[in-house]
Amino acid sequence: MMKFDLTPLVTRSYRQFLLLPFLAGCLLAAAAGAFYSREIGIGLFRGAVLGALDAMIMLLGVRKALPYVETPKKGIKVMRRYGTYRLIAIASIMVLLLKQGFNVAFVLAGLLLMHIFFIINLTFIAYRLTKDGDAKKGVWQNGK
Repeated sequence: MMKFDLTPLVTRSYRQFLLLPFLAGCLLAAAAGAFYSREIGIGLFRGAVLGALDAMIMLLGVRKALPYVETPKKGIKVMRRYGTYRLIAIASIMVLLLKQGFNVAFVLAGLLLMHIFFIINLTFIAYRLTKDGDAKKGVWQNGK
């Protein structure tokens, strides 16, 4: 397995990581709402929003841990703390939805789909890095 550094992509913007999976999740939610039922579509949309929030918290944790490259134990502490924030955010929103009487099965399905889209997007980014640029530096050539 080839290793590459995504640090320049994380420090520049979150758009490459978040926008495409979120749009795919919203399109899937709209299609499910149009072809199946409104409840499924709304649940998948809530899952897409929750998945985007989860990914934003994760990437923020990675960004906050970047200054601790020389001392990785401090960076790991920061990332674990943001992992706890992710868990608290998702759990509290799920409890809130359950207390309001919503069906959270479709929200969890949407959250799972968002993570799948996120992994697929990272796979495409990694492929472009290894194909077009220097995989060890994590940058694209030709201004991409």
